[in-house]
Amino acid sequence: MEKRKRFLINIMYFTLILIIGFISLKYLFPIVSPFVFAFIISSLLQKPITFVSAKTKLSRKVSAIILILVILLLISTFLFLIGNTVANNIESFISFVAKKIENLPEIIENVKQGILNLTSGLPAIIQTKIKEYTNNFFNLFLSPEGGITNSPLNSVFDWAKKIPSIFLAVIIGIISTAFFSIDYQKITNFIIRQLSPKHQNTLLAIKKIFFSTILKLIKSYSILMLITFAQIAAMFYLMKIFNVYKTDYIILLSALIAIIDIVPILGTGTILIPWAVYAIVVGNTKMGIFLLVGYLIIAIARNILEPKIIGNQVGASPIVTLLFMYIGLKLFGVVGLIVLPMIVIIIKILSDSGKIRIWKTE
Repeated sequence: MEKRKRFLINIMYFTLILIIGFISLKYLFPIVSPFVFAFIISSLLQKPITFVSAKTKLSRKVSAIILILVILLLISTFLFLIGNTVANNIESFISFVAKKIENLPEIIENVKQGILNLTSGLPAIIQTKIKEYTNNFFNLFLSPEGGITNSPLNSVFDWAKKIPSIFLAVIIGIISTAFFSIDYQKITNFIIRQLSPKHQNTLLAIKKIFFSTILKLIKSYSILMLITFAQIAAMFYLMKIFNVYKTDYIILLSALIAIIDIVPILGTGTILIPWAVYAIVVGNTKMGIFLLVGYLIIAIARNILEPKIIGNQVGASPIVTLLFMYIGLKLFGVVGLIVLPMIVIIIKILSDSGKIRIWKTE
């Protein structure tokens, strides 16, 4: 009876934690996110602020303000120097994509015809079935309700509507970073005083894990992303030399594919394989072969380099990562896609180190 009672209490306890976590991530995080990121940035700035203060003999407050102003000046200069070029390229690329979307019915018709040509040697009854299934499949893309002719541009317009609120959040984040950096010790000491010694140790362990393991992972995957970007850009330039790829936007496309590649589970194959299949189906065999060979080279290099760059960093298994990425995406959108697997990794590291006990390890 006592075991059953304890079991029910534990179930209620973890259910309450899940409900609080869901409400916080779903409704509270979007509101307080500028302050959360500001606090994280101010935490990262503490060592540089201490260094500047020691070298210049200025107070921490003055050093924090100077450092933040210098960082903002560097970022603003960088954006000013490349911003106009990038903005023009993005605008031109969006127009290019919009034009392609307008021609989507023609493109789909070419793909359908290519599939039928590839299956022309099969018996008539099989060809009829393939034609029926192919028509039904591609009609989904052209349906007025959920076709992809509408959704991409709608997404762009939705993002455009959010620009004023995003700009406001950035301004608030910058101001908050300055305030957090100035009073960082007071704020952290106040938070720690509210906790018991046991919870203080857990909080400090979480902080240490976040600013060591997680940031090392971010740094490592950034290196991988740069390597992938260079490989994809080289592939496109080589295709252009051989007159296989005739469109511009090589840098922009390479950056987009490299970003997609860094997302767990997806990878460069999400873009390059369908593109290669499409090219082969419509008769552009050279491009299809280039894309497939390029994908293989990138995948092999990724599998060789990733263990060496990432090292022995602790992470969740691929199936657990995929599960929580999917749950996070469904419940919280893009934020959940990134944040939920990160929370799982932190919990796993805490469990492995003995700070918390959620599951049996042996």
